[in-house]
Amino acid sequence: LMRGLLRQANVVVLVSSLVLGTAAGILAWNSGDPLPDAQRISLILAALLVPVATLTTVSASALRGLRHVVSGQISEALVIPGFFFMLIICWRVFGDSFGLAGLAPDTAVGLRLAVTVVALFIGAILLVRKLPPQVRRSAPEFDHGNWTRAAIPLFVLSAAAIITTQTDVLMLVALQGNASAGIYQGAARGAELVAFSLFVVNGVVQPNISK
Repeated sequence: LMRGLLRQANVVVLVSSLVLGTAAGILAWNSGDPLPDAQRISLILAALLVPVATLTTVSASALRGLRHVVSGQISEALVIPGFFFMLIICWRVFGDSFGLAGLAPDTAVGLRLAVTVVALFIGAILLVRKLPPQVRRSAPEFDHGNWTRAAIPLFVLSAAAIITTQTDVLMLVALQGNASAGIYQGAARGAELVAFSLFVVNGVVQPNISK
């Protein structure tokens, strides 16, 4: 069933993220408000980022579920932030030498999309290498009923967590504008370092509890 579960998870996540990303891209492109070109391009790139990021999360979660905790952290906790940080530094340091413009929001989102694509390929390669041989050789089997019943409460909890963590940013955008929301989001991400130890412990404990 493991191979069927992996295939089903990738299909469901890909289809749902494509639908959401496409809807967001269409809304951004056909917005009634006169959005600046840079902001519109940023929204479209962010819509393209949705399916790539979700598939990256699926592969990382599968690795952690197989109790390869370190490998499951590489793509999201190492590749994406590490490569993104290096690209930002290189752009700022060497951008003028190559005639590149300053680091605009659409450029930053494009760089994030590029590093997430790299992380997706790295995570997929790690997952294929870490799968048990019997899983790679077996034909996929499916148990849609049990999987759906197990996924619904997890979906509700994840949706509630996203709403809880993003509502304040959306409210600040509506009240104070994008610049204030960006500063607030940066400060909030910095404050998340306080829970770094909890993040490390969860990465190890959760796969063992689920087993």
